[in-house]
Amino acid sequence: MSFMILHIQVSLLNILAPRRSTTTDKRFVRDLHYQLSTIPRILMIGIKSMEEY
Repeated sequence: MSFMILHIQVSLLNILAPRRSTTTDKRFVRDLHYQLSTIPRILMIGIKSMEEY
């Protein structure tokens, strides 16, 4: 569980980090969309795992 939280934090840092190259914008947007689409799933997993305790 803590690994998932760490992964989210790293992903957010990557998202917030300033971009130097504009050639990666298209890939960056796709990665951003994918990361945002995985957040609800990760939160649901976290809620389910917390309910077990």
